[in-house]
Amino acid sequence: MCIATLNVPAVEAARGCADAAPVERLLDSIAAIFERVISEGREPRLSLYDAQVAPGIPIKTYVRRWLDGSHCDTEALVLAVIYVDRLCLHTRLTITRNNVHRILLAALTVATKSCTERALPNSLYASVGGVCVSELNRLERTFLTDTDWRIFVSGETFSSYYSCLTPASKLDT
Repeated sequence: MCIATLNVPAVEAARGCADAAPVERLLDSIAAIFERVISEGREPRLSLYDAQVAPGIPIKTYVRRWLDGSHCDTEALVLAVIYVDRLCLHTRLTITRNNVHRILLAALTVATKSCTERALPNSLYASVGGVCVSELNRLERTFLTDTDWRIFVSGETFSSYYSCLTPASKLDT
């Protein structure tokens, strides 16, 4: 999966929400992209991110819960998508229904911490993410190792992903 070069239909589908607020458009785009990647996934191999049973919560609802519960801003959401892209490119990990929430949790935790002056304790992030603290710590460590600790994102890369994830509404054009 490379979200930056992913063919646009998933993002195009999110454009149907042209009257939604920018945050809602961003959430719609993220959910649409991950749903598409899951449906197009190749044969998965098990990873440390896999849950025994796929969570029943929709991706958009999960990311919305993170946004509300962690008090992060939309910058962290965009960073998380970039980080997931890097993870998949570096490890050739296949995103599945059994791992998408845990991958997002790890990415959102790292992204929130990287763009916040004062990060909240992992106990809060774990609670919002629906896992115990030791599990979040393990996911975060694994994620950082799997991405070679590459958390710096250039302004150009951020802008490119942001533009892809927040399609202009019909009123903006």
